[in-house]
Amino acid sequence: MRHQPPLILIADDQKPTATMLERIFEYEGYQVNCVYDGESAIKAAHKLLPDLIILDVNMPVVSGFDVLTHLREADQTAKIPTILITAMGDLTHMLHGLKIGADDYIRKPFHPKELLARAESKMKSRQLEEALHRKTRETEVLLRISEELSRHIEIEPLIEIILYVVLDLIPCERTFCLFLSEDHEIILQRCAAPDSQDELLPLDDHLLHSLVNHPRPMQWQAQTDIISPYANGMIIPILFQDKVRALLGVLGNASCEEDYLQLLTGISRQAALALQNAELHEIKRRYASDLEKQVDERTQELESTQRMLVRSEKLASIGRLASAIAHEINNPLLPIKLDLEGILEDIKADKPVDMQDIEHILGNVERIENTVENLLGFTGNKQVDSAKFGLVDLTHIMAGIIRLNSKLLQQENITVQTDFSSLPEIYGNRYQLEYVFMNLTLNARDAMPQGGTLAFKAWQADNRVIITVTDTGVGIEPQMIDTIFEPFTSTKADGNGLGLYISHDIMQKHNGTIEAESHVGQGTTFTLVFHTDDEKRLLEP
Repeated sequence: MRHQPPLILIADDQKPTATMLERIFEYEGYQVNCVYDGESAIKAAHKLLPDLIILDVNMPVVSGFDVLTHLREADQTAKIPTILITAMGDLTHMLHGLKIGADDYIRKPFHPKELLARAESKMKSRQLEEALHRKTRETEVLLRISEELSRHIEIEPLIEIILYVVLDLIPCERTFCLFLSEDHEIILQRCAAPDSQDELLPLDDHLLHSLVNHPRPMQWQAQTDIISPYANGMIIPILFQDKVRALLGVLGNASCEEDYLQLLTGISRQAALALQNAELHEIKRRYASDLEKQVDERTQELESTQRMLVRSEKLASIGRLASAIAHEINNPLLPIKLDLEGILEDIKADKPVDMQDIEHILGNVERIENTVENLLGFTGNKQVDSAKFGLVDLTHIMAGIIRLNSKLLQQENITVQTDFSSLPEIYGNRYQLEYVFMNLTLNARDAMPQGGTLAFKAWQADNRVIITVTDTGVGIEPQMIDTIFEPFTSTKADGNGLGLYISHDIMQKHNGTIEAESHVGQGTTFTLVFHTDDEKRLLEP
């Protein structure tokens, strides 16, 4: 979102209608700006860059269609979500509006709740698109930095490249890098700014000592007493084998966003690898002037270390992250696509939009947002904060997943059977448990290309809740059944082997278990076991 709270621009030549829309959105806590003609709408959109535009089609002189065409042709406003509102019921007008770039089309009269739901859906979709674009760009940047730094083996040129990369990607007034000895003495100091470089950095000994002895990312806002005269800044310690050997930072007087701290951390990891490689190269060169035998032995050790570092850093931080993002976001996109196709068919057939479809889309958008937020925690085996746990209804979760995938399963000729007895609530994280059942459902669908039966059964036994998910699909080969919960193990040709690995990790964090039993040509059963006293376990020291 560009504004907080989100800003809505309303353009309608009928002032009573504009006032009514303004009150609807202001009552829900939005900021609202109203204009009453097409020319003013264009000017306001470029000046305010709102989070959403509500645009009346039938405005004199410059119509809503004309305004929309202008907005979509300008880079600054091309992607602002826009909903057209009109009293015209002509399908031709509606299709024309969607063709020239409208995100949605609603006829007068309309229900305020429907308008609010559509508006929130469009803004959330745009926010998600921007987040995905930012993550993709950061991944591309880290790959480009890695390739560029790998071409240099001298420490000083590397530091200069790192500084100008940071200066190009992160808005700041100054960036710096301090290269330290193993005794934490400053060996090399370089600074860069848009209009100058090589100025001494006013970094006091106390701050340097704190960063070296307690290495962690540091960020501050509106504090000129840390590194004067800059009010804001970020510093990332760069470690070689658990020792701080460099400091990378940015300074300025504008506010530093949290995303930039993450990007600077990613750059520092690539810089650590490149600088360590450069230092290792320098060590090799020094040994070359002493004894050739020692150089040969040391070179083999260093080259082995370099290969291990490159493999672990690049595969872990880039390869798995990119693969996991693609896998985990594609899952909820499938029901989103089906619901959107259903909405489009309803619109074309001049039928009212099913609000349940919109709620499904919003639920999956929320699920994608949660996936992006927690993906690093899953792939890094990060412990889940128990504050995010609460009492959850497993029956409700399974029913919701079945409902979200109902259209998808119907298209694949898959029949769903359920047998839920009365189950107690358990202590857990709703989003992560939804992920487990969503993954099992989609895996079952892939295992039944010719259709079949998917059965959910749940019952209570003492202090345990037991759930089985059974399909009548192709089954899993015996030699693979013991490895399906390991990362990057998949029975599908296009699978990345992360879904069951993450599901297994989630079950462990819920003090539960997940096991698989399969017969080739007959199907597969996954058995999940939860404990009803998990809240007590988590609260115990």
